[in-house]
Amino acid sequence: MKRIALIFAVCTFLLVVATGARADIITAASDNGTGSEVVPGGFGEGVLAFTDRTYEWVSAPGYSTIADMGLVGADYVKLANNDKTLGDYEVDVTFGQDAEVFLFWDERGSVNAWVSALGFTDTGSRVIGLDALGSTYEHIVLTANLSAGTYTFEELNQGSNRSIYGIAAVPVPGAVLLGILGLSAAGLKLRKFA
Repeated sequence: MKRIALIFAVCTFLLVVATGARADIITAASDNGTGSEVVPGGFGEGVLAFTDRTYEWVSAPGYSTIADMGLVGADYVKLANNDKTLGDYEVDVTFGQDAEVFLFWDERGSVNAWVSALGFTDTGSRVIGLDALGSTYEHIVLTANLSAGTYTFEELNQGSNRSIYGIAAVPVPGAVLLGILGLSAAGLKLRKFA
């Protein structure tokens, strides 16, 4: 019985270590505009949306909250809102692991073709860009599962009365569950030999 308790304790410890250890999902971002900033694990209600504005990301009334979407603690990229009018704008974002990537697109404009080419689809949810004066701008929440690697996000270029998009990422759903299942199988195997 002591062996089973020990095996259970070891498996529990390994599970806590496996799920508690955090590897950055977004490992780099570089653009040909004013500049971008990766914020590891920093996404949530009220975080700054851009490098050059005090706008914040907040949940949109009537839609899933940022927490409900599983985005609290997500890695995210802050872009410069001034780059929204650059016709040749590009930001290369590197994902260190497979990720569910969220793109926040200002709903005052149509979604550009490169967005669907990367595999993004509309979740039916919205987030709000809240500016310093209290004005709110709804953003469509799109998502795509992307493999580890570097992806180029292109221009917004829809005029100055729109906000540039936002990017956030979490581990692909199920990755943690697969780790838990693997540890459970290892525990059962150990138990068999005990």
